[in-house]
Amino acid sequence: MNEMDLLGRVAAATLVKDHFVAPESAGSQARIVLYLTHEEVGAVGRAVLAHPVLAPQVALRVPREMGERAGLPEIALTDEKAVWWRNHAVEGRSVMLLGVADDT
Repeated sequence: MNEMDLLGRVAAATLVKDHFVAPESAGSQARIVLYLTHEEVGAVGRAVLAHPVLAPQVALRVPREMGERAGLPEIALTDEKAVWWRNHAVEGRSVMLLGVADDT
């Protein structure tokens, strides 16, 4: 395991603890926005997509160019700006935006 793998695992564990364990959060349509470095976006994205609790509950969205560089799958990539995702839901899932800056 390298430094970025560890970062991804810690981020995923923190997300589960803070957003998906408490009974009052069950079924909520949270919007989670994280601004990270390009390398961190890939690490956190991969960890979220591989996590058994987060993967079915989170709609991960990453700007296409950044996500492709990070090797993230097509389902996580978006051509929409962050502000669009702040105002749109994904049925039954929380939206998680990963990027390096607010692209509004």
